[in-house]
Amino acid sequence: MSAVDTKATSNPDPPVVARVRTSVRQALDRLKLSKTRRLVVAVSGGVDSLCLLDALVAALPDAHRRLRVVHVDHSLRPTSHEDAEYVRSVADGYRLGAMMLTVDVPALAQAEGRGIEEAARLGRYRAIRDAIAAQAGWPADVATGHTRDDVVETVLLHLLRGSGPSGLGGIQDREMLDPAALGEVSSDAPGRTLCLVRPLTEVDRAETVAYCEARGIRYLTDETNSNPAYLRNRVRSHLLPVLRTYNPAIGRGLSRLAITMRDEERWLDDLVARTWRRIARPDPDDPSVHTVSRDTWGRQHPALQRRLVRHFAVQAGFWEIGFEAVERALLVGDDWGPPRAELGAGLVVRRHGNDLRFVAPTATSNRPDDLVEGPR
Repeated sequence: MSAVDTKATSNPDPPVVARVRTSVRQALDRLKLSKTRRLVVAVSGGVDSLCLLDALVAALPDAHRRLRVVHVDHSLRPTSHEDAEYVRSVADGYRLGAMMLTVDVPALAQAEGRGIEEAARLGRYRAIRDAIAAQAGWPADVATGHTRDDVVETVLLHLLRGSGPSGLGGIQDREMLDPAALGEVSSDAPGRTLCLVRPLTEVDRAETVAYCEARGIRYLTDETNSNPAYLRNRVRSHLLPVLRTYNPAIGRGLSRLAITMRDEERWLDDLVARTWRRIARPDPDDPSVHTVSRDTWGRQHPALQRRLVRHFAVQAGFWEIGFEAVERALLVGDDWGPPRAELGAGLVVRRHGNDLRFVAPTATSNRPDDLVEGPR
């Protein structure tokens, strides 16, 4: 990263500053963060995270008590320690405590067979979760600087990967990351769930830049954000500009789509959970087995059946399950279908007389590719 110097305008409170701070205050209310809830602010040193930090300090009169900064060095560049030093100086300037963490992303990617981007994300959130857990008596949510642009880019990325409805929600403004969501499927994975909150999802990236310039905040720029080797960068620099030639307001349109899909997914998730509790009978001797009458199963709409299979997988500790695995499960419910379907990692659906039995593994193991196909 290289430092970018900016100059404050003569206006002590430019409209963009008031607008962003109002949006952040509204987000804190929308996210139902109590007046005593603590926040760890993930700060890379880039424009979005520094905008968020400054706006949170302005929004919270007791910021020195409620906020703490966290920075993760991903060990991807020889000079990354300089970014950490800058973020620490920023935290000191706000008189906030800071946690400076390091993750060896290349080693993690090699050890777990993941791409660099995925390994960076998982390693970052694992490290933050563990650092918070180590702070006895200091539980906190984690605030990240994702903007509306990130939401739009994520919607397009999910579309390109063949996403279903949940992926069209883009980035959630609140997200709970349990061990399965962090790629940890062994039984001895840490049990603590990490709560992410994203107060800037109603703010455009151009506004965070204007905010920092108006406030005179010096931020860092990451050259990898323009590297075409990463799909997100190609979506940002090529696909979105092309789409704007068809609809100049494509970003706002996709953002509205994401908001609608998130709300509908929350409602559907509740419906699916209630349906599962109504039709699935847990085995009194083996809690890993649930039984559903085939007659009852057959009366469910195929769309609901698919969601019920996914709900079964999530309840068994698997955050995502691929399309092909779900379709294999649905075939078992038909008279002409196979009597059994293995969905991977010990998840099984089998026909047993007039019943369907959903069998979860008693101890989870590594998941095959069709269980981590992508958000849906």
